Amino acid sequence: MKLLKIYFKETVKKLLASILYLWFSLKRKQKFNPKDTKQIKEIKSILFIFFKPLGIGDMLMDTPAFKEVRKKYPTAKITLLTDRSFVKGNNSFDEIILTKSSLYSIMASSFKQKKQDLVILLNKNLIQSFVALLIKKRFLIGYIYDWKVRANFTLKYSVEYKPSMHYYEMPFNVIKNLNINSHSWDMDPLVYSKKLSDKIEKMISLGKSSRIITINPFVLWKSRAWPKKNYIALIEKLIKDKKNHIVITGGPGDELYNKAFDNKFSRYNNFIDLTGELSLTELAALFSVSDLVITGDCGPMHIAISEKANLLTLWGVTDPLTRLPKKYINKNIHYIYKRKSKISYNLEHEPLGDKAIEAITVEEVYKKTASMLKKVK
Repeated sequence: MKLLKIYFKETVKKLLASILYLWFSLKRKQKFNPKDTKQIKEIKSILFIFFKPLGIGDMLMDTPAFKEVRKKYPTAKITLLTDRSFVKGNNSFDEIILTKSSLYSIMASSFKQKKQDLVILLNKNLIQSFVALLIKKRFLIGYIYDWKVRANFTLKYSVEYKPSMHYYEMPFNVIKNLNINSHSWDMDPLVYSKKLSDKIEKMISLGKSSRIITINPFVLWKSRAWPKKNYIALIEKLIKDKKNHIVITGGPGDELYNKAFDNKFSRYNNFIDLTGELSLTELAALFSVSDLVITGDCGPMHIAISEKANLLTLWGVTDPLTRLPKKYINKNIHYIYKRKSKISYNLEHEPLGDKAIEAITVEEVYKKTASMLKKVK
């Protein structure tokens, strides 16, 4: 049944991509030279578009590219049209237009947009592509109907993104065609006050000698999720040390999955379950004061990276060397990855039945955790 659903979705996507291809192909190419100083000055308005099903991590990994476009066009009005509220306060944008995730709301918002000089799509999302084609604009660039960079002007670098490439390459493949060659991979953290981080630390800390170990066990793709029973066995080892204060996190909807942790450990004074209780900015504040964060390849992992948290990540189907910022690996970011051979998979749905992450043992995660904690306190 699941395979049938995937097949149906892929068929619909191919049909929509074909419509986009025909629509885009019929459009006449514009003349634009991103090296021309005069034309750069003529770019007065830039619109980025970002909608679900793209996730938290996708957005955060786009933030280095947002910053580079801001530097390139310092006087342009840069707007983000999105259904993701956690980017509020990001200083790469002059305006963030928030809309609901329903197709009606997204399309209604697109018709309200003023004409833009430049529209940019840093990720592939067919809904974004239809919105971009509907909006009045001079220039359009990004992933329109496939994984190759397209534009309504002549491109110098029409690169195709492949799963073997580093994920950070995806947005930079686009802006490279705007004569932006900088390659900073530092993600923007979510914006929150020090007062909030102090409040979070006070809420969960046992005292100056305590160590806050935040564990985010739920990952949507089973092929990326370390088994729940393993997390329970790991916590059983960690919680014996009264200095270790274990915090379980998860988003709204993860309560049922995480209930097993609360049932098992709620009697301990050094355990707290915050599943469904924190906003994304509060989660970021929690990661900022944690001595160690443990999770898989998911949105919260990218939030922890943006906070430069001490992070241990557990990997299954995806290759950490194509997802993690290389300059922080084996510094504040560590990973365990047991796959013996790389796997080729569709970026938009998970490979069914992949169990590589189950090869990671409780003992090796515990040993790595103990080693990382020694360097903290």
